[in-house]
Amino acid sequence: MSFRSKKDATYLGIIGFIILIAFSGLIMPILIGASRNTVVPVLIFVVTIGFLLWFIFSMKYTLLDDHLLVESVFLRKRIPYKDITGIRRINSIGEMLTGYQLLTSKKSLEISYKTGMIGNIKISPDKEEEFLTNLQKNCSNLSIK
Repeated sequence: MSFRSKKDATYLGIIGFIILIAFSGLIMPILIGASRNTVVPVLIFVVTIGFLLWFIFSMKYTLLDDHLLVESVFLRKRIPYKDITGIRRINSIGEMLTGYQLLTSKKSLEISYKTGMIGNIKISPDKEEEFLTNLQKNCSNLSIK
């Protein structure tokens, strides 16, 4: 079962701010006539925004037979159910911007697991309660805080 990443106003505001900065630095000089070179800045802007949007809208979390697969573009993390030790609910911008994360919402989940260098990952499934119910079916000793 696959779940897309939910997108909230906080995250979309951050992305909008990044796009505004890229626009003002790359496109505004062309529009006001301060730059004669148009191809390179426009190309950089389009590729950057395109990659950013591709990364955001391809993010998904899949519950498979023996592991949770968290993926977006070229990032993939397999977390075996037997290694998941707990889940903590998050609802702050500070938590949203730190750590290993594949999320697009301030209200998200931090999954702790035994393997890996960091030992936790932050995600934001669109149907959070359904995701947790299905995850608990595979992880009988899962604690949610």
